[in-house]
Amino acid sequence: MMATWFCFFAGLLPVLILHLGNRYQNPSTVWVVSGERSTPVIVSRNPVGIGEIKASDLQALLDDVRKLSRPGDGLFVGPSDLRFANYNDTFIYYLLPHLRPVSRYLEMNPGCSNRADSGLTEEISTANWLILTTRYDRWEEPNASVIPGSSEPNEFIRTHFCMRSKQGVWQLLQRC
Repeated sequence: MMATWFCFFAGLLPVLILHLGNRYQNPSTVWVVSGERSTPVIVSRNPVGIGEIKASDLQALLDDVRKLSRPGDGLFVGPSDLRFANYNDTFIYYLLPHLRPVSRYLEMNPGCSNRADSGLTEEISTANWLILTTRYDRWEEPNASVIPGSSEPNEFIRTHFCMRSKQGVWQLLQRC
């Protein structure tokens, strides 16, 4: 009986090793580097509407931000349409440690950051830089994240920020 179990696990071991090896060498995961920091980025499409990204676009965006910004400048990262609070690329804050996050809304939650009285516009008004993404424009998760909220932050951005760079799904805007 013991020999049967041993043979079973001995036969299963190569399968597990191959599976785990392939999992950690997934070609859809790429490392993006910014200064001394790096993070893995999964570039595949998600079923709830998260758009596909190119690691080279993200790398170019980070390079642009590092060239143009100064240490201590304020940064806001969010979706391109702030009426929707579905998801956010908070890892970008980690990759740009020389910049100061200007918002308590690092995570976009429905009914919080997109509320009319959320204070998001006031927080954005202290930013020097915005990184906005269209990556979540086709978000299809069946919950409150697909219900539009206040358009005040979008209107403020249109009148106070200018496009400096566009890399794939990301836009880098600077206070005009």
